Amino acid sequence: MGAALRCCLPVYRHYVSQVVVPALMMGKWAWRALVTLDGAKLPKGGLSKGRGFLRDSPYLHNKYIATWHPTYALSRNPYEWGAFRVDLARMARLLTGKLRPGPQRLVTEPTLEDLRTVAYDRFVALDIETKPRSPRESWTGKDPRRARLDLIGLGNSEWGLSFDPAERPDLLAPLRRLLAEKVAITHNGITFDRPALDRAGIYIKRIVDTLHMRKALVATSPASLAYCSSLYDDPHPWKEMGLEDPSEPPSEQEWDEEDGGEDEEEFRGTEDDDKGLLYYARDPQAKRRYNAEDCVRTARIHVAMEAEPEWQSEQVQRLYQFRCNSAMLAADMHEIGRMVDPEQRVALRSELEGLIVTRQKKLVEMAGIPSFTGSPNQMRSLLFKRHERGVFHKFGLLLPTEKVGYTKTGLCAVNQDALLLLLVNPLISDEAKALISQYWKVAAPKKAKSTFVDSALIDQAIGDDGRLRPEMGSMRTDTGRWTEAKPSTVTLPKEKE
Repeated sequence: MGAALRCCLPVYRHYVSQVVVPALMMGKWAWRALVTLDGAKLPKGGLSKGRGFLRDSPYLHNKYIATWHPTYALSRNPYEWGAFRVDLARMARLLTGKLRPGPQRLVTEPTLEDLRTVAYDRFVALDIETKPRSPRESWTGKDPRRARLDLIGLGNSEWGLSFDPAERPDLLAPLRRLLAEKVAITHNGITFDRPALDRAGIYIKRIVDTLHMRKALVATSPASLAYCSSLYDDPHPWKEMGLEDPSEPPSEQEWDEEDGGEDEEEFRGTEDDDKGLLYYARDPQAKRRYNAEDCVRTARIHVAMEAEPEWQSEQVQRLYQFRCNSAMLAADMHEIGRMVDPEQRVALRSELEGLIVTRQKKLVEMAGIPSFTGSPNQMRSLLFKRHERGVFHKFGLLLPTEKVGYTKTGLCAVNQDALLLLLVNPLISDEAKALISQYWKVAAPKKAKSTFVDSALIDQAIGDDGRLRPEMGSMRTDTGRWTEAKPSTVTLPKEKE
């Protein structure tokens, strides 16, 4: 596809240069061609996270909207048909000048009067930003139990404000009175904002969570604040404005669902994924504007979702209450945590290391090569003729015929799905199948040790009291199943023959 883009780019550039009106880029490759002309790149997540927003193109000297390719929305993924129709309607508003304007103002130095007047009706939108308790423990910025409160934002459908509670202690008492009188509208606030504010002595009396409103309306919908805003508002991509998490390496990933593949579930069903982002490099005023805009967008999607005809149905209301109760339970479970026995952890490490040594020795004997370590690259060389290197050659298998037999970089894959195809192939020798089986037996304790014993995620999730606190996700999947992450302890593997 990259070669096709380079081939067609001159013609594409010629016709795009004649565009004098806003553009609708349908499909990832059309969008990628345009951002190439703009000297930029697609945001992480591609269309899965970037569709629907109003963007500026230096090349077009105009605005444009990126959306799904029609064939993808119509046939390959019916979940996105609604989003595609929303984007078409937004394009019509763009062409006719009927877009909803952005926030009227984002106040970064609020006064007491601002705090008194920010509520709308009986509601006030609320959002917080957090930071790690120390620069060496960046992961604590995303843990509501250990994160330090950085900013508090409030807003309504037209404007928002943000302040640092450490710098403005004079606003805390009025804030407490406001949250005692009004209903706080949050996005993922039950799980994150409420516990973090509780630790600071700021209590929310009544809370509405727009994340769970969206999930109650459409269980299969993504539910991040940016996604909901792309459905119910006319936003610019404010979530992409220089936000980086320094605890994670920069990503060049531009994958999205139109590509298909094994990562298809990565972005569907995701909750609000920017909680606790760390902004060391961001200007403090820009950070406050970002926090205030979060509040405005939250207020807007709350008003829009309340206007949905289905929202008033008894079934949706009951599902929403059930989701909120589950989210509160998940937050309480995170607060309590789980005790970890350090002695048993050491014993388990020793047991797994013994299994690895024993099984690795047998694998080397079966390979017949003393320097064989069982790495994926060496296993690939033993199996496939294309990857034979030096002494690492044995079976000389031909190239796989199935797509699953290759990595994204074009190498012959040696993951479970690829090797399973070889294992059931009657043309593959019994010796090769025996080597594959032993390769899996070595990999099993290695995976268990690196994931559940010596994992950095385990160490980071263990608090000062020695209790393990993974990220709890109540009803996060389309089917309502609970999930855990960083680390997941609900899916402990059981070795099978």
